Amino acid sequence: MGIIPHKRSVIVSTGLLSLLCFFNSDSFGQLKWNSCGTLPEVGEAYFSIAYGNGRFVATGQLGTIVASPDSIDWFGRAADIPDILLWSVSFGNGIFLTAGSNKILTSPDGVSWTSQTVETGDYLIAATCGNGTSVAVGTRGTIFTSTNGKEWADRSPENEPADFYSICNGNGLFVAVNIDATDEQKSSFYFSTDGLLWSKTEKCTSTLWQVTFGNGLFVAVGDSGTVMTSPDGARWRRQLTGTSNRLISVAFGNNRFVAAGDGGTILRSPDGYAWTDCSPKVKSDFYSVTCGNDRFVAIGEGGAVYITSVETAIVDRMSGSVSSAIHTVKFNFGGTMVRFPLGNRFTGGDIDIGLFSIAGKRVFTTRLKRTEGEMKAPIAPGMYVLTLACGGKRMSMPVTVAR
Repeated sequence: MGIIPHKRSVIVSTGLLSLLCFFNSDSFGQLKWNSCGTLPEVGEAYFSIAYGNGRFVATGQLGTIVASPDSIDWFGRAADIPDILLWSVSFGNGIFLTAGSNKILTSPDGVSWTSQTVETGDYLIAATCGNGTSVAVGTRGTIFTSTNGKEWADRSPENEPADFYSICNGNGLFVAVNIDATDEQKSSFYFSTDGLLWSKTEKCTSTLWQVTFGNGLFVAVGDSGTVMTSPDGARWRRQLTGTSNRLISVAFGNNRFVAAGDGGTILRSPDGYAWTDCSPKVKSDFYSVTCGNDRFVAIGEGGAVYITSVETAIVDRMSGSVSSAIHTVKFNFGGTMVRFPLGNRFTGGDIDIGLFSIAGKRVFTTRLKRTEGEMKAPIAPGMYVLTLACGGKRMSMPVTVAR
């Protein structure tokens, strides 16, 4: 098997056998989508999915609510859920929330639901929790808040004709996005520290459908491939995405953002700013995406369910040689030795080392001196991601630990 260009080498040694592995640095961490069947045939359509307390929960038309521990086996809703359209479901403060008509539904496990009636003539569309407060939003600028999940107070701003379609909580803030049918479907953002007093931003020139928070950043998506980002809910900046398809949903997990929408479009981003297409080979629309149980799950037309797997490095050849380069860092993981040649990219200063699971969970981090240092750690056998940072440069690579 030949060596593919633009690859770096890593030496993995176990006892007397040394393996020289060549890998593509861009291949690791990519998202590969696989079909995982369909949601149960109840209701006419599913519009939203969320994860919490070890379960995925999906909601849709006719009051449909289904749950699953693994995104594969699903079971249906309780019979007493009202037959209303449940556009959005979220998880926060240990509970799931969904809303429709003048009803707000809460559940600790996605199976047993409690319904509260809110005194409003408008239609509730989305809800979220944060900072000890629950917030539900809907048509004509409707905003209701509750601190106990039972009593709801009207916090709607005056003279707001636009309909709120999404709300999230992060960094001590609530951020909601609306769509104004009276002004060419343009959107605006509202933000609040407590859910009581709200501030409005200037209108966006695009229609925005959902907003989420992750890694210190608010990210909203919408028509024509629009992605807007903000660190504080007040100042927003448009990002390039490379697609003109409508983006309907966005989620954060496993150290990345994922956006999904029309025509099977799925984009990924490590930071919310740079976006890459990772769409599966399908043309049907995706309605919602979430992250949980070390995977992303997207749902779409016909109740289709797609889940991600992480592509690992490809070993192209083996060799008995061991690197003796001057700029080399040695790692001893419970008996497995890994030598990593730094090359000319890393110059001066200490080296920050991180070891992560395939799912992105931190195993440990440490710092080594710039000389040929050695790090020892008792690590269980398996595949990991090793990250190195020095002098403003960063590198990641997969390593296999074996006994």
